[in-house]
Amino acid sequence: MQRSDTPVVRVVATPTDMNINDGAFGGWVLSLMDQAGAVTGVSVCAGPVATIAVNNVSFEQRIELGDIVSVFADDVEFGTTSVTVSLQVTAENPTTGETRRAAAGTFVVVAVDANGEPRKIDGDYARSRDARPRER
Repeated sequence: MQRSDTPVVRVVATPTDMNINDGAFGGWVLSLMDQAGAVTGVSVCAGPVATIAVNNVSFEQRIELGDIVSVFADDVEFGTTSVTVSLQVTAENPTTGETRRAAAGTFVVVAVDANGEPRKIDGDYARSRDARPRER
């Protein structure tokens, strides 16, 4: 899957999201990325998922108060019970329109059954959900 022009998560950075240095808390950014990974996983796995790994997260540019923060799912890889999602975070200054890449990372989610145990995903279904038109 290539990056969609539509973010999985999109929010405005508020004062409660800022740290003592007036930049966004890294944990808040990770939370947004986790939500985007879960939304993507639920979509392609046709059911509930749980995050099992967070890999290679980098914080690249500062997120400022009032920035429009978007999380995009760039690539998805399918396993037997899991989906690996590459995520990109952008921050847009709403006044100037300047957009910069703020963070990136890879999240792994596992499909779970009603008991919270890993379940097999239907690879054909997952790939068909991933076949939406993408640009980048």
